[in-house]
Amino acid sequence: MQDTKETLETLETLETLEYEVWETALSGNKLERIHPYGEPTGPVDAVVTVWPDDEHQAIVGFGGAITQASGTVWGRLPPRQRQRVVELFFGESGINASLARVPIGSCDFAEYSYSLDDVPGDDALAHFDDGLAHDEALLLPLVRAALRANGALQLLASPWSPPAWMKSNGAMDGNGAPRGLRPEAAAAWAGYLSRWLAAFAAHGARVSWLTVQNEPQAPSPWEACYYDASQEASFVADHLGPALAAGVAAGRHPPVNLLAFDDQKDVVEDWADALLDGNRSAAAPYTAGLAYHWYASMVQMSVLVAPSGHPTG
Repeated sequence: MQDTKETLETLETLETLEYEVWETALSGNKLERIHPYGEPTGPVDAVVTVWPDDEHQAIVGFGGAITQASGTVWGRLPPRQRQRVVELFFGESGINASLARVPIGSCDFAEYSYSLDDVPGDDALAHFDDGLAHDEALLLPLVRAALRANGALQLLASPWSPPAWMKSNGAMDGNGAPRGLRPEAAAAWAGYLSRWLAAFAAHGARVSWLTVQNEPQAPSPWEACYYDASQEASFVADHLGPALAAGVAAGRHPPVNLLAFDDQKDVVEDWADALLDGNRSAAAPYTAGLAYHWYASMVQMSVLVAPSGHPTG
């Protein structure tokens, strides 16, 4: 990689150098083009060279998370302030966020742990809460308000933990390594996720993207569930992929793009080999791409990599 001086010397050899500056600022600009923009008047800390004709992956959108914590705080605001918050985040006069991540069941940003079926051994999900009582109290009002503010908003859903009875450690907290999900509960957990997608859609919140598990490698003390790459690939191939396809075919829920991994980027290639390699992974036909986190870097962000872009089912 060239240092700044070498990069500047390279740029100076070009016959023309065209660039644009776009600004979003507290002063009022919202993705506004700033023109004309003069040459730098002080030392240059970094040079970013952009070749607009060299296109790679498309950006689906930008956004953040809607958790039980944000839904709880939002619900305690006066009505006018609630509407203002929604407009600032999701409306055209705000930042117009186009993606929002929501948890399936409780996550570490919830006042208490809950699942949608706490009856041990209920493999048929006869006691599944299709009414989503906890989500209605803590999450769905804010989600629906965001969707009303931005009809193009896409939801990405992630489970933090299956119900305690489905896990090897018998608790939603802790990842249960070396095997978080009990093998005999895998079919029920896949059906549970498909059932949740249907219930969420019935409550006015269609999900476009689904990750298999939030941070499957993290030894979290809160809601978590361990998978290694091989375990997740088997779960997707044998249970979750077919369950989602059956749910779509039966009209129980809309098609959803399934993303694997959803953990730190330093091992993303290993998970890509396990889940996206069509020549050796039975999970590949069901997997639209990988989700990964950037916590292993100095820069913290989340990125979706969806090479095929096809919906599961």
